[in-house]
Amino acid sequence: MSIKVAVAVCLASALASPSFAQVPASAQAAPTAETPPAAPVEKQAPVAAAQTLAVPPAPFFAQQVSLSPSQWPYFAGEAAMQETAVRALRWAFYAPNGYRWEYSGILFIHEGQLGYSPSPRTLQKVDAVEMDVERQRAPGDTLVALYHTHPCKSETYFPQYFSPQDLVSAFFYRVPTFILDECTGKVHEFDPIHDRAADTGTVVKVLRKDGSSHWLRLPAGRIVGDIGDNGPDLSLIEKIMNREMY
Repeated sequence: MSIKVAVAVCLASALASPSFAQVPASAQAAPTAETPPAAPVEKQAPVAAAQTLAVPPAPFFAQQVSLSPSQWPYFAGEAAMQETAVRALRWAFYAPNGYRWEYSGILFIHEGQLGYSPSPRTLQKVDAVEMDVERQRAPGDTLVALYHTHPCKSETYFPQYFSPQDLVSAFFYRVPTFILDECTGKVHEFDPIHDRAADTGTVVKVLRKDGSSHWLRLPAGRIVGDIGDNGPDLSLIEKIMNREMY
């Protein structure tokens, strides 16, 4: 049965139930008089195919309609995605000059496997990185999330917060985005579907090139992991180097 037909069957059965409005969204529609309740063991039968994937079992609805791997980004499991993001950011942190250049990559599902960019990209800059999904996505990859690093330069930048450009990418691709704060080693997540920029972070005063200023909200998102290491503060290194030079 195709995914479209399976979904149509599930929805038709739910709408036909007289107690549909009282049933929680996560539960099955209550059985009607013509449809006797299934045995508890039989409810778990559709799980077998989904559990063969390299990610946690999908929610009940995803199991019942037998989603293919290409439909799994929305049901891959938040914990599995966060753990993969931490591994990806640790890998990017240990890339050449990862402590002083921003690196970016993507999380994806390929043939049922949850993975991340084997070669994160960099512009060799401390405050900018390219987020071009199509250059990092291989044929057959389904985009799940974005990630990039924020080198530690505490007196100039805010590595613990998402920039407006970071949020633009997340909202454009409609997937979660992760950042690594290299000052602390903490991994932050912002999900444009569930998180609000105004709920976390701080408001800072930003100077424009013309000398004027404006206030800007920088969200912190949610801390979801730690890479177990952190980078040097580049602001202190610059001070030491300037002191030696002059």
